[in-house]
Amino acid sequence: MSRHKPSMPVLVQDILLRILCSCDITTVLTATPVNRTFHALATSKYVWLGLLFDLHRRGFIDLRPGQRLKDFSKDELVGLAKRAVHGPRTWATSDPNDLPAISRQVVLKNNIQRVAGVLHWVNDPQLLPGGRFLLFQNRGTLECRSIIEDRSIWEYKSKARWTSSTVQMYTSDMIYGGEAVILLLGIRTYESERKNFLEVVRLDLNTGLATSLLLKAAPDTSYDNPFRCVKVRGDFAVAAMNSQDGIFMTVQISTGNSSILHSSPVFDIDLITDHVVMSGPSAPEVDSGHCHLRIWPSRALVACDEEYASLDTIDPVVNITIDVSSVSYRSVGLASHLSPLSDSTCIIWAVFSAPSSSFVYKYRARYSPSQVLSVTPLSSWGRQENVRRRARNGFSISFAGAVDLWENENVTVLPLAGIDKPLRLPAVERVHISAYSGAIAYATGDLRIIINYYE
Repeated sequence: MSRHKPSMPVLVQDILLRILCSCDITTVLTATPVNRTFHALATSKYVWLGLLFDLHRRGFIDLRPGQRLKDFSKDELVGLAKRAVHGPRTWATSDPNDLPAISRQVVLKNNIQRVAGVLHWVNDPQLLPGGRFLLFQNRGTLECRSIIEDRSIWEYKSKARWTSSTVQMYTSDMIYGGEAVILLLGIRTYESERKNFLEVVRLDLNTGLATSLLLKAAPDTSYDNPFRCVKVRGDFAVAAMNSQDGIFMTVQISTGNSSILHSSPVFDIDLITDHVVMSGPSAPEVDSGHCHLRIWPSRALVACDEEYASLDTIDPVVNITIDVSSVSYRSVGLASHLSPLSDSTCIIWAVFSAPSSSFVYKYRARYSPSQVLSVTPLSSWGRQENVRRRARNGFSISFAGAVDLWENENVTVLPLAGIDKPLRLPAVERVHISAYSGAIAYATGDLRIIINYYE
């Protein structure tokens, strides 16, 4: 055998390394105890660097300005993966004296304008996955800012011929690779007749160029804050309206098809891959003490051709009954996040909140193109609050279960599970918790956007 020709074991190891780098974390961890060779390969920096590069491209890893994955040690790479699952270390420890500690704070300056009828609460920052950019709702419009350069790379300008309009609410879905983001905007116009619209925009983060993909009229409302929530994932978007009838709209972006349905007046809604998730009572059970976690294929809701049909007439593929008779809940919070550990899994949080108590439910959903969606309850528990806390309109829940609540007119961020270690923030209306890194962003009234990263 030529001395320049690799031996078979080296070739095998090289192939195994490439295979492991293309797997998800759960598969790699499963392979670790097979034998010494697998253990050595699966615990090597080469494999973990490949895993973390993939997680970063998919938006599970936020890097702070100046950080590069190749500069991390193997243990630090593993620590980043743990952070994506469990949140910051000082949030997850069982020691009640080990309070969340800020490892770095980034302050962005912005020309926040105080005009008549506009208070600081409309200034709504959201970190984009990956940690390079931040979206900021400001003065009734929307901009995207580079965190590293502290400058605006794009500002929304409507292509429609409206004389007056504002962006009332927005959300985003990062495209694989982090080079572009899909934005869903809830817009209110102030013409002779006030109307609501949904617009879907694709923003190229490298060039700052935006393309409007869809503009649809949304249901009319008597409120000037017409949207309860807006969500987008993949090819589908939903918008829940502020109405007594539980009105919401489902849209397929690629076709432009949409439907308008109604449910009970108290609910929250979210999207997982090709499915709509809703928590809340069915219409006949509003006062029964029972709620449901229900899931429908997104296409089934879009295909409903009866306008303002009751959601209860469409059979869900998942229907889990939740007993909330012991808590007089005033709000329902729902959040779903793809799992960093497995390509076919997501975690769903459902929170039923009252001033002095709340109920928390955690579920795991598994899906694939060839299998029926299955949902498994993971845990549930009640929380008795020592102080009056309540869910806020538009509050966020991270993958690890950190949530922001009102507490005596200030904002408190605390983990839903484990030791109650509240982090108290100034009295700002909008706080965004990064889904996986646990970074917190909020805007102050003195022209600053604050981003806190935690140990």
